[in-house]
Amino acid sequence: MSRDFGYYWLRLVIYVLVTVCIGTIYLNVGTGYNSIMARGACASFVFGFVTFMSIGGFPSFVEDMKGQYQNDLRGLMFDNQTPDLPQIPGEYVLEYVFQITVTRSKWINLSVIFSMIIVYRIIFFLTIKINEDLTPCVRGYLARKRMKQKNGGQNSPVAPYGLTQSPSLRTYVADKR
Repeated sequence: MSRDFGYYWLRLVIYVLVTVCIGTIYLNVGTGYNSIMARGACASFVFGFVTFMSIGGFPSFVEDMKGQYQNDLRGLMFDNQTPDLPQIPGEYVLEYVFQITVTRSKWINLSVIFSMIIVYRIIFFLTIKINEDLTPCVRGYLARKRMKQKNGGQNSPVAPYGLTQSPSLRTYVADKR
């Protein structure tokens, strides 16, 4: 992580500062009925900020956000709007307010995240390989097209003296013997 100060360390400092700021704002958010939406607003801001800060890195935080919600709200009990009604469990909030299924295991969610990482790396690798293979073909096509336009569209060979490929030292030495 010591390669580029602006990319790694400065970003890490910004993350820590934002974490401290948001932590002090939402320190005593409580377990009242209104704190359900306050926790959701806090988490939405954090995930939006992290997503925009790391667009170039890992592009999808959807599964990570769901796991974070599950970790934060599972096991909590929230007060209802009126004191005579029973308390609202965190699992109910996860299922019916944020519409996150809580029946899956955290290990399944973790395996989904790891599989997304692997798939994104494979797609990135294939994109790079296809780009490496197609770039010379496209450049050659564009060069032949420009040479044809330069020669006025004649059917004469593009290269001088009827060459169809670039000369190499091996053929030059073989011709001299």
